[in-house]
Amino acid sequence: MSIRIVDWNSSTPMEQNALLARSVDSFTDVDAVVHGIFAEVARRGDDALRDFTAQFDGVVPVSLFVAKSEIASAGKNIPSDLRSAIDDARKNIESFHRKQIPVAYEIATAPGVNCRREWRTIDRVGLYIPGGSAPLLSTLLMLGIPAGLAGCKDILVCTPP
Repeated sequence: MSIRIVDWNSSTPMEQNALLARSVDSFTDVDAVVHGIFAEVARRGDDALRDFTAQFDGVVPVSLFVAKSEIASAGKNIPSDLRSAIDDARKNIESFHRKQIPVAYEIATAPGVNCRREWRTIDRVGLYIPGGSAPLLSTLLMLGIPAGLAGCKDILVCTPP
């Protein structure tokens, strides 16, 4: 694979338009494939997930879950400079999102008329974290931290193998 360098200022409008053109996919085709996958997973469960992982990712997973012990041991192998950067990012993301937590209140707008704003968390949330050649740890932090602050009890994280 080679990199093609284009000088935007010396390219023609037609070349510029070609560079900016996006591929057009038929959502009908995509929908049909996705619905087929959902139906197969609903019918066959984890066996279907293993088959689709083999088909799309070229991997046959032994388990669809990462053991807590594996997570703990992986955490011990993080270089100190990366750990420090992750901790800094976590603190920044947490302080930003903590300010967004709504406050419940009640107000009497007229005699016998009470209005209130309540905030209820989602008990369970699923997070998709892109992986592959450029795993996006930042996505995990930017989705997982607000979910935790919001009070989600179950946070499920999915990522490609």
